[in-house]
Amino acid sequence: MKDRNIVELRFYTNQRPYFSTAYNKTAGVIPVDYKNKLETFINTLDKNSKLEDNETVYVTPLSELPSYKLKNYIQENKFNITTARKLEKLDTIIVSNSFIKKNYIDLTRWDHNIKNWVSTSEQFLIFPVDLILKDPKFKKYIPTEKNYWNDISLITRKVKATHYIVKVDEFKKWVARDPHFKTILDNKDIEIIDGHNIEQSYGNKKACDAFDFTMNLLNNVKKHNIKVVLDDSLQEDINRGLVVDFEVFETLYGMLRSSDMDSWEVAKEIIANSEFESSKPYLIFLYYVFPELRKRTQNKNHMFVRNALYKFYSGPMSGRIQTMDLNDLLSNLGKKCPQYLEQQMPCFVHHLNVLAGKTLVKEIVLA
Repeated sequence: MKDRNIVELRFYTNQRPYFSTAYNKTAGVIPVDYKNKLETFINTLDKNSKLEDNETVYVTPLSELPSYKLKNYIQENKFNITTARKLEKLDTIIVSNSFIKKNYIDLTRWDHNIKNWVSTSEQFLIFPVDLILKDPKFKKYIPTEKNYWNDISLITRKVKATHYIVKVDEFKKWVARDPHFKTILDNKDIEIIDGHNIEQSYGNKKACDAFDFTMNLLNNVKKHNIKVVLDDSLQEDINRGLVVDFEVFETLYGMLRSSDMDSWEVAKEIIANSEFESSKPYLIFLYYVFPELRKRTQNKNHMFVRNALYKFYSGPMSGRIQTMDLNDLLSNLGKKCPQYLEQQMPCFVHHLNVLAGKTLVKEIVLA
């Protein structure tokens, strides 16, 4: 898989038929059966599994734990731990439960028929680019003008593509237009996969880079008898002691509402170094209210907790309007994390009174 660079091939049949390719590359297709096995694997991992003395450990591409945090954790606990990458030398690997679920399990696609995002898979055809570029019968469909968007030979060279990917349903339309497309199916190097396309887009480069490692993960863990530690549970050990309660919430709220950027950075660092599970209700509320916490940064410590909070969020991530009105705030919190509403009601009261500039509400009691 590592030697393949896959791009989406498109064939426009209206008026003068021609090929084009999509701008984004594809890491590959994760088959439905493997996705299901991966989900079972992740859901049955021991959440209490920890690093131990005298282990050889690999912080995998599927981990979001900042490397300096692991280093400090090892030093503080005086562990004799070495790091390596060769699987046959490893005792333990570190992965992120939330990263794997977000990028390889909880996958959806846009269904034009029902105009909605659905979780069903599709069938994809993957084949070498030469089956198109070196077949003289397809030459008439390759644009000759040096247009970046239309000339597939130019785009193929630019991204060094080795394979094309196309949806099988779309490919059937091509065959209806020109039966010669059937010859592609006779090639021994083609693949037809029922699954989910992992396409490179904004924000998922790490998921694409880790695709091959993910596809081999289950086999390697079993083959080399490797222990798996979740980095979010490891983070809990690292951050044990600092819990965000309502009193700390009020302080963080004031810091994030300040116009002082230094205060924002300090607040973000406090949040990133708190016990996530114990602090979760208050961190979620802050995440909803302050767009600053939702921004991507180069700070791995912030990104670790930012990504963990994302799954509890329902609202705008970017754009001109990044805040929501009070009704939407309560509604979305109730839908995404109703179990925390009782702890979040004092936060909502505080938020409401700050916006009003005076004490309008003293308490809200859930029915």
